[in-house]
Amino acid sequence: HFLFALLMAATDGILSNAVLMALKDFAAIDWHLTIPRVVSGVGMIATLWIGNWMLSRPKMPFVQTMGIIVTVCCFAMAASTTAFAFLGFLGIAETCLYMRLPALGAIIRLSYPATQRGRVTGEIRRWCSVVFLVSALGTAVALDSAGDHSYLLIRALVLLAGILNLFSLVVVRRVRVKEATASQSSTLTTIVSDTYTHTKQVLLHDYRFRHYLAGFCFFIFSSLLCMPFVPAILMSELHLGYLGTALLLH
Repeated sequence: HFLFALLMAATDGILSNAVLMALKDFAAIDWHLTIPRVVSGVGMIATLWIGNWMLSRPKMPFVQTMGIIVTVCCFAMAASTTAFAFLGFLGIAETCLYMRLPALGAIIRLSYPATQRGRVTGEIRRWCSVVFLVSALGTAVALDSAGDHSYLLIRALVLLAGILNLFSLVVVRRVRVKEATASQSSTLTTIVSDTYTHTKQVLLHDYRFRHYLAGFCFFIFSSLLCMPFVPAILMSELHLGYLGTALLLH
């Protein structure tokens, strides 16, 4: 599980520079930059339904299926010749990464006792953060150093991301997950149903929480409006390279 998480962090680090690649080497225009956000937003919304749907089903097949789609998208990005296709496949890959989060969370819950779960996840996140930064900044340094050959390097990097993701699927297959029994799944379904009911009651009767939620939604909405264009400002207007932009973004 630890090795799987590290491989995924390395993959994410490479793909975190994909928008910068599209800007500099695919001549992406402003509206192209919104494509990954729009497409991956579908995955964020879908996790609400998928988390409930997977309660009584095996989790590992779903992780592997989404991982295979991510790998295919990486290979498709390497073959893309336009910014639209490149960023479109990136958006699909990010959608799959979001959609498998409930399954990964369930695997951690089923694999580790509650007394160890926090320590295990904390340790994994700590090392994943380090690997992500090394991967993202290392990719940026390589792209800055490539000069006229960056177009070929981009293809090599996204292919590497796909290979790392594929290798992570081979690793995660070795994780033995003790799937929930029918009675446990039934209990979880009841808990989820009760949680939805309680949340509904809070929204209906607690005006302070509604105000907080409205403010938070407005903040996120405003952030999503401007975030896709920050890389364009840094690279096109301030003329920063891959490394300078990556340092400010990450």
